[in-house]
Amino acid sequence: MDPSSSTISPASYKPLSELYVQSCGNLGMSWVMHKGRNLAFHNYKNEPALYSLEISNHSKESTVILRKGDSKKEAAISQASETSISGEYQINGPLGQETMERSGKDMYLWTVPAALCPPKLPPYETDDPDKKTTFHWIRTPRVEGKIATFASPDWKLHDKESGEVHAVFMENWDGTTDRGQIQFRRSFGENWEMSVLVSVGIVAERERARRDRRGNFTKGFMLW
Repeated sequence: MDPSSSTISPASYKPLSELYVQSCGNLGMSWVMHKGRNLAFHNYKNEPALYSLEISNHSKESTVILRKGDSKKEAAISQASETSISGEYQINGPLGQETMERSGKDMYLWTVPAALCPPKLPPYETDDPDKKTTFHWIRTPRVEGKIATFASPDWKLHDKESGEVHAVFMENWDGTTDRGQIQFRRSFGENWEMSVLVSVGIVAERERARRDRRGNFTKGFMLW
């Protein structure tokens, strides 16, 4: 199934609000060998996953695949592949091609079809099918000794043009399967939410890889 052809049934759609992000699988050698890459999104930690991300790294090239639930048998909703440019991803999203790239140390640029987050247009204006909208995932400096909260998160998803915050992400790297929480501040529908989950998965994977290069992953696991 082509992820770009994915459609959502309005009757079954319930807007997402706050989700726990967890590394898939049980702590053990297999989990350590895969470095806890794969992620799952839960309403509550003790409930089955609503969505999951299969994150693979082959020959220094990452792929990120979003599926419903936690089974690899489910069809792909969206798929991202890292390009030859480190940190840049081409995403085959629910409504077409998206791109994501790192911009400096603490920012990711995420560009999507405007149809994914359509503005309210006056009656005399028509939609431009080729129009793009850009968002920023921006890291918020954490005050030393303070724990991140939804009011003071680690990452915020901003609209580049308006500055409005649409989602926030609190990351967790304590060596357990917890990876943090994501909160949606504003939603444009389920296709939008699916794309946000892929984008935050890319942020989490890039941060995991950065910490792994610094040796923090193994240290955190051993502390656990």
